[in-house]
Amino acid sequence: GSSGGSGAAVGGGIVAGALGTDTGGSVRVPAALCGVVGLKVSHGRVPLTGVYPLAASFDTVGPIAASIADAAILYTAMAGHDPADPWSLPQPVTAPGEPAALGDITFGVPHPWVDRDLDADVAAGWQHFLEAVSAAGSRVVELDVAELDFPGRITEAMYPEVAAVHRRRFAAAPDTYGPEVRRRIAAALETDMDDYLAGLAWRRRIRLAATDAMESCDVLVTPSVAALKKTIGVDTIELAGKPVGYRAALSCFSALVNQMGLPALSMPVAVPGSPPPSVQIIGPMWSEHRLLEVGSALEAASITAASVVAD
Repeated sequence: GSSGGSGAAVGGGIVAGALGTDTGGSVRVPAALCGVVGLKVSHGRVPLTGVYPLAASFDTVGPIAASIADAAILYTAMAGHDPADPWSLPQPVTAPGEPAALGDITFGVPHPWVDRDLDADVAAGWQHFLEAVSAAGSRVVELDVAELDFPGRITEAMYPEVAAVHRRRFAAAPDTYGPEVRRRIAAALETDMDDYLAGLAWRRRIRLAATDAMESCDVLVTPSVAALKKTIGVDTIELAGKPVGYRAALSCFSALVNQMGLPALSMPVAVPGSPPPSVQIIGPMWSEHRLLEVGSALEAASITAASVVAD
């Protein structure tokens, strides 16, 4: 992801926290692959001032940190309104408080979104997490949310914005882009208005579906990624004995959240592994403080962990 350096720096113990950008998962995915915490904020919560856009109606800036407490410090410093950013919204910022009471939290498991092939370590960590929060007194509910399934219409909804950002430069100097990015931008330039409008309608539907689902729970929960490692130079990851494109394997749980505009927190599960498996909790708009309070409670109960790879 575009914040891989930040994730590696935190995971390697070089820094306690770092900034990342997240348009489809590039805070949460590097955090998951490096065994640390990553917070994707509500769209409009942290100003994009000075950030080169990928797709401005999806772009977010958020913290990657070694612990929930460190992520909370960074988030509180970053969040707020900046009139210089047209996407920034003047919503009040609530600082995280005491850890949530896990007995009061209901975790919603959205199907069919979570019904994907997973790496064996991810699958084991995911099952451990669900059993551990149940044992801690939380309620886990299985939800049927047909609209929430990857990939949906992500390409149609997002890539016309990518094309708008890069059209002139790409036309003038396509060779300045790497081969993979060049292919993706070329495809984006072919998206027509009918497809774009269909993508926007789909985007609205999934946001409403997620909002409706959270009437039955406090947060939605998924794995953060379907696999924990990608081999350099290999474009596929094996899941359930089948090769899957690495982008799909790594972004299948994160990318939909950007389409919804909602906040999400990625945390390592407290089980052996380097990196350990990671889970993602998703909340309503502007609920970052609540996600961090839930994350703090999970960390205190040793269900999730502070960074375990720095040593």
